[in-house]
Amino acid sequence: MRYLLRLAYRIKTIENGFDRTVGLYLMTLGDYSASEIDMYMRRDDMYMRGDNHYKFEDLLKNILSNEVDNTLELTLLAESNTDIKNRIISEYEKIGKNIDAFEEFPTIVNEVKKRYSQYFANPAFNFMSFISYLQTTTILLDNEKNVVKNDSVKIVSYLTDFNTGQKYNVILDAYNNIIQKIDAVIPNLSSHPSEIGYETILPALKLLKNSIHDKFAEIEQRVNPTISIDILESVGMEDTNSTELKVEIRNSGDSARSVHISNLKVTGDDLVEDNDINIDVRLSAGEERLINIELHLCDTAVEEKIAEVNFEIEYDDIYIATDQRISKICNIYKTINLEIRSFTEIENRFRQCAGGEELEPGDTMFYGRNNIIRNIQEAILTGTKNQIAIYGQKRSGKSSLLNQIKGRLESDESNSIICGKFSLQGLPADELNPVKWILESIAKYLLPGIRNHGVGTLNKPVVSKFFSEEPDAFIALGDFIEYLNTIDNLKNSHFVIFIDEFTYLYQLIKEGRVKDDFMRRWIALIETPGINLQAIVAAQDTFPHFMNESYASNYFNKFSKEPLSYLNKEEALQLIKNPIESVKFHNHSEELIYDYTSGSAFFTQIFCAKLVDFLNFEKNTNVVGKEEIETVAEHLCTGTHRLEPSTFECLTKEADGSDFNEADNIRVLKAIAERTRAGGHVNIEDLNVDFSQDKLKSVLDNLYARRVISKQDEGYSINVKLFVKWILNN
Repeated sequence: MRYLLRLAYRIKTIENGFDRTVGLYLMTLGDYSASEIDMYMRRDDMYMRGDNHYKFEDLLKNILSNEVDNTLELTLLAESNTDIKNRIISEYEKIGKNIDAFEEFPTIVNEVKKRYSQYFANPAFNFMSFISYLQTTTILLDNEKNVVKNDSVKIVSYLTDFNTGQKYNVILDAYNNIIQKIDAVIPNLSSHPSEIGYETILPALKLLKNSIHDKFAEIEQRVNPTISIDILESVGMEDTNSTELKVEIRNSGDSARSVHISNLKVTGDDLVEDNDINIDVRLSAGEERLINIELHLCDTAVEEKIAEVNFEIEYDDIYIATDQRISKICNIYKTINLEIRSFTEIENRFRQCAGGEELEPGDTMFYGRNNIIRNIQEAILTGTKNQIAIYGQKRSGKSSLLNQIKGRLESDESNSIICGKFSLQGLPADELNPVKWILESIAKYLLPGIRNHGVGTLNKPVVSKFFSEEPDAFIALGDFIEYLNTIDNLKNSHFVIFIDEFTYLYQLIKEGRVKDDFMRRWIALIETPGINLQAIVAAQDTFPHFMNESYASNYFNKFSKEPLSYLNKEEALQLIKNPIESVKFHNHSEELIYDYTSGSAFFTQIFCAKLVDFLNFEKNTNVVGKEEIETVAEHLCTGTHRLEPSTFECLTKEADGSDFNEADNIRVLKAIAERTRAGGHVNIEDLNVDFSQDKLKSVLDNLYARRVISKQDEGYSINVKLFVKWILNN
């Protein structure tokens, strides 16, 4: 009542005399009985006339003579109205009491309001300091003191758990405790309003409640549950094709929302019939339940002592903050060994190739490309093609392919083939004459093959002399080749130079370090009579941009182009299975690896290297089903040991000198992945990318030309599905 009166006095002018409510206010503080107060309120207006103002001084003396210290209440009353304040101070001065409190109070209230403004900026973080300050003030009434010293201290403790908790369950408990405590305190502050309680503590608690709710809702969105199933035991029943499984179903998220599982269905080609199980289980993070399941197996599964099944789980994902239950379905594939098998560690032959290292001639880990090797070998030997350009994605095996072709040509004893190989990436960054370096390198890297043909007198100083005496490097290289043709042991030889990373020449031209007439002069040299030099170059998938330049297009028409795609399915499956012949792929599960990698030798080797490690160190089995494939894919795309972004640069990053940048490629690829996570293709108008239509079309066309994406009618999809899974999780 006193608080409501003070609110009224704030907007009321009473300099001509107090109404009886002021006397009533003072009587509630003094030593008056209920009947005396009632009698006072029933009197007529005689007490409202004259100077006694309800005998204000008598009422005030009664309050001050009371054993209860009402200084705070009188200070609050004085602060509500200037006329009342002046009268109280006047009476205080008459009896010689200290009036400092009346001057200090406004300062303290203003400081409380200032602290509340600071608190308002971040309630969940600043509530502790706000309450700590209130605990030190002298303006709190008994009800407010109880809230601050007892209830708020508990809320602060719960807030600490909420702000520092590392697990969802800890944060959830703290959240529930905070909300319950605030809900218990608010009615008390509302039914007994006061200056500080109603105007700062109550809104502070309401604001805290809303802030904590929003923060918890945000946290809850991130802690997705992960349902897992482990087969603890499988027991075959005698004289039947049935087996009984002891299965552990678990909400395996270390910090995750709770789930309510309502149905479990077991299906698979190795089963005679599906098994549909109605269950009613609620699992918090880390909780599990044991379930016994009987399965009826087909004859093949019984004979092979292995079965692959799919657990289809229907469940509700429970959101506490928004009071939602979202129905979901997840599928978990499991491989069941029906007998104990001995295990011998599998040699991981993929590990040496998983980093993208080039393979030497004849390496048994090189698979496929037989047609292109045979065609190029025939073209070089017959002289039908003198200039051949192989181009494809980074990590597509171009360098290894060059090595295999070089090895085949050098091993052909019926023909005198002298080969040399080098990479333009070996060009020093501070090289002042890149053209001289490139052409002199051709001569120097032919030397090992020349020495193998019995000519030991040629060495690098001899080569350097040609290029030091003739300032034009093209003429110097032509002179060197003509000189080689005068040597008896080399007169009937073919000289074949392999140049890797040929796209780097494009960058050198765009930077102005090499003149744009390089290709014109190169073709002129090769076509010079008596220059029996052939070239096989390898370039990245942006090579067509170089070939289409006006200064080079006519000369690249002299080249035979060999775009390098991924391995076909047969070649890819050979790469998957042949290096690990002791591994048994159940139900053609090796094809799932092909589905993830699309025949990319690079990603296939990465996947298989991880698979072999998983079989050796986690599973201790040489049997692979869909469960093992999906687990390895999950490991490659999520968690602390997931693949680094640099692994996928062969898809996302252009060669140096390209007009397309990696950030734009990633944005478009992620948009495609988001719309094709369940398969299929997405049309350009359905891609959520804030590019102009022309720019988006240009990026898509470039990715398609580089074979990063495929196109079906007007729809697009990413070829390497492992990248789809990775980019959606990172």
